[in-house]
Amino acid sequence: MPKCQACGEQWSWFGALKVSFKRLTGKKCATCGEIQYPTYRDIKVGMVGILIIMTLILLRTTFDISSVTTVTSGLLLAAIFILIIPYSVQLSNKHEPLW
Repeated sequence: MPKCQACGEQWSWFGALKVSFKRLTGKKCATCGEIQYPTYRDIKVGMVGILIIMTLILLRTTFDISSVTTVTSGLLLAAIFILIIPYSVQLSNKHEPLW
């Protein structure tokens, strides 16, 4: 789980999940109130997850895979991705731009 860069407090699983979706605004630490942002590496990991799901959709049209298989595997990948995100998030005191 990530730790606040200001006070060192370890965040909960749900707090880490929330901050991973608040890339631009960040999230306040529950202990010290300092705003924490996900790092640039975390943003890239999120983009890779979206690309994997998009690739699955493209494979469906290319290889004539059934819609049920595509939706089921897409939902399964999304669920796994959401479960793993909080364990891989790293926090930063400042917002890092993408470029």
